[in-house]
Amino acid sequence: MESENFEYLKSHTVDQVMSRPVVCAQENTPLTEIVDQLKGGPFSGIPVVNWKHHIVGIVTPLDVLCEARKGHEFSEVYARDVMTRDVVTAEKSSRLTALVKAFQDYGVNCIPVTDEGKLVGIVSRHDILSHLISHQPHIFKI
Repeated sequence: MESENFEYLKSHTVDQVMSRPVVCAQENTPLTEIVDQLKGGPFSGIPVVNWKHHIVGIVTPLDVLCEARKGHEFSEVYARDVMTRDVVTAEKSSRLTALVKAFQDYGVNCIPVTDEGKLVGIVSRHDILSHLISHQPHIFKI
């Protein structure tokens, strides 16, 4: 018998928990602007999109830290220079169980959400946990 929390995750979709609108960057966005965005909000990553609003990368705090180690001036570095290009994404209609598995399999902290290839949202581990706690508090005995 499947647990109640698994059933809940299986019956809900990504678009029910994703954050929107999404703060994003272009490939030519200076790293200084991305750092300002990261420190100004509760972001686990800033998706990088092209002119069609398709995801081409993501800049995470780890990407920024790795660039800081190199000693370059952030004003001379752009999103395209530091972004992770192999981005794990989810369709907005995906089940939350698949999203949790992606978090587990890939070890990422946030996953951009797409609809027909276009960025429409972003979801973090915290978003899913908060949603589950607020809708199933008895599972957590809160």
